[in-house]
Amino acid sequence: AATGPAVRTGTLLPGETEIEETRGSWRWQATPAGPGTTPPVTAPAGAAPAEAAPAGPAPSADEPEAAKPPTLSAPRDGKPDNLKEIKGVGPKLEALLNRLGFYHFDQIAAWSEAEIEWVDAHLEGFRGRIRRDDWIAQAKILAQGGKTEFSDRVKKGGVY
Repeated sequence: AATGPAVRTGTLLPGETEIEETRGSWRWQATPAGPGTTPPVTAPAGAAPAEAAPAGPAPSADEPEAAKPPTLSAPRDGKPDNLKEIKGVGPKLEALLNRLGFYHFDQIAAWSEAEIEWVDAHLEGFRGRIRRDDWIAQAKILAQGGKTEFSDRVKKGGVY
């Protein structure tokens, strides 16, 4: 038998009202456009429009557009570098970088500003990490066989 207070249907829990106010009610709507097309996601009638994520500043005529850096379909010699030795790259982010085609420190060390913009735009949920954690400087050291305080901690098993 339960000893605590009973929870009745319709009883709001702490914070539930705030969650309900922010939750959207979206539905997927198929279109007859055919295979390979992406159908639009629409809001039901009367729903508030979703806020668009900030797109960031549009490149000016003086700035190059984001450029995709060279990628690999697999690590060289079948052995990737341990990208988790770069501070700010954990297991999930390493897996994402591998999916994007980045397996080695020298690839990251060679990114230009435009390439950083491209990668950053594809870091699903991790935007800003490249510059915030200074991946390029760390990758340059590691690509040359050097070490950082963080890479030493990773190798000793103090991280992850």
